[in-house]
Amino acid sequence: MSTNPPLQETSGRDQASSAPFNETDVSVAAVSSPRKGPRFYRPELDVLRFTAFLLVFVSHYPHYPDNRVFATLLGMGRVGLLLFFVLSAYLITGLLLRERETTGKIHVAAFFVRRILRIWPLYFLVISLAFCCKPLFPHIPLSPRAIPYLFLLAANFFIARHGWLLGLIGPLWSLSIEEQFYLVIPSVMRSFGIVGLRNLALVAIAVAYITLAALAHHPAVPLASTHDTSPIDLPWINSFVQFQFFAAGTLVAILLYKRRWVISPLARLSLLFGGPALIFLVDLTLHPSQPGIPGLHLCAGYLGLLLGTVAIFLAFLNASIRPPQALVYLGRISYGLYVFHFFAINFGILAYKRLQRAGVPVSFLLLVEPTILLVTIAAAATSYRFFEQPILRLKERFAYVRTVA
Repeated sequence: MSTNPPLQETSGRDQASSAPFNETDVSVAAVSSPRKGPRFYRPELDVLRFTAFLLVFVSHYPHYPDNRVFATLLGMGRVGLLLFFVLSAYLITGLLLRERETTGKIHVAAFFVRRILRIWPLYFLVISLAFCCKPLFPHIPLSPRAIPYLFLLAANFFIARHGWLLGLIGPLWSLSIEEQFYLVIPSVMRSFGIVGLRNLALVAIAVAYITLAALAHHPAVPLASTHDTSPIDLPWINSFVQFQFFAAGTLVAILLYKRRWVISPLARLSLLFGGPALIFLVDLTLHPSQPGIPGLHLCAGYLGLLLGTVAIFLAFLNASIRPPQALVYLGRISYGLYVFHFFAINFGILAYKRLQRAGVPVSFLLLVEPTILLVTIAAAATSYRFFEQPILRLKERFAYVRTVA
């Protein structure tokens, strides 16, 4: 379908932004610097990031239907998070490859400065907001014991030990896994080059399935030591299990570096619809998110999730269709969408319950849910314009590849 090379040089930016929380998610003009190489722009990947957020948003829908098939469709929304992981690793790896080509090496210190400036300000802002809003939601557990884990970017370890006690900042556990993966990527690439990074990705995938086989003997059960009665899906929050999706994105970036990704329209449509179909069948038959399933089913289920997620990503990659600018913009602000949507959902539920008590007939599906989405977008847009963009301009001073919108 596409006739452009995957590393097409344009007047745009290198779309190396983590979805929703990548270090090069920039919509401001890059600081002019002779050390920076050509700019690259991938608007279709912004659209993919917003699509991934919508999937996550749907998966957090508070009222699941009794119909098994429909409930499975809604539950598939969690694949949006896996799309974020694949996309993030693909773009970060591509950025590092271009940095090495432009400057002759990987600047590890600058990489971590960019990560800190992109992730930490909004990350710690929403943590502060969550604790400030805690009195409004006494029924939503937010344990002070989580604070050290949050500061160490190890929220998924807190969940494994104490349960889902993160309240309004529950989604931040996935940020922890992403940052854990990126602790080693730039150093490995600097020391061992592309071959070393490729081998690390292959090892990460192998380790993921060894971990899954081991976790199959430890079914998810509620933690009796906490007030949370939700079963803990240990494979889902396990770093080594989720690293396979980052590894897949890394491998795709290496394989397609300086190569054309050209497929026919039929092949692209097959990936676009075949990926979700595979994921649906996996969720409907193998139930990889349910506790107590056999190890073979668990491994097969995650392999299906991996293949389906990569298929969806490849369906979007280098698509030649010009996307609507509104969707591109929504993709750029997807970090804010991701971290604020739990706030909007719970405020929406609170308002809905108060309207019900007041005898006001309101449809949650037709009115409250769209309002929650609009409030999420408004919060993310405000954060992006007035809080994130000034920091992004500072971050660009540490960039070795120009990234502009």
